[in-house]
Amino acid sequence: MGTDINGAFGHRIQFPPTDSVVEAMRQSLGGEWDVLRDYNPGRGLVYVRGEVGILFGPHAGIASTGYGWLDHQSQAAVDTIRAVARFFRSPSVIFLPDDIEPYFSVSQWIGEGATFDDLQKRLAAIKAPSADFRAAIRQMPWCYEVDGYVLERFDYDVV
Repeated sequence: MGTDINGAFGHRIQFPPTDSVVEAMRQSLGGEWDVLRDYNPGRGLVYVRGEVGILFGPHAGIASTGYGWLDHQSQAAVDTIRAVARFFRSPSVIFLPDDIEPYFSVSQWIGEGATFDDLQKRLAAIKAPSADFRAAIRQMPWCYEVDGYVLERFDYDVV
């Protein structure tokens, strides 16, 4: 069973995201980023469309790639999620599947006001993070299943 890669991160921006935030994203990250004010992605969430789609909550965000864990194109999307998380100075990024419980609930938790620390604690209470992307995948005879999540920490002292 294939599933898309999402990436959760923390942020400290004023909520909801403003035009100045997305302009800063354009300048720093490149590409086009837009706040879709008329789109309602769920309670407590604001959608920013760009290189990846981002659902922002008051304290955290989750980016959706549209690419599976084993897709060749997924590396560029994963790199974009890392860049977005670093842009917002998140201490880490959590890569998780988009359509498997309990990971499916992360966007709801974000909309309810969960902080990035809250997300890490809730996920760790369910299951420890996998060591890497390959370790999060359980290979089946005819397909694969994503059975975990990956926590990557950033070291901002290293350039």
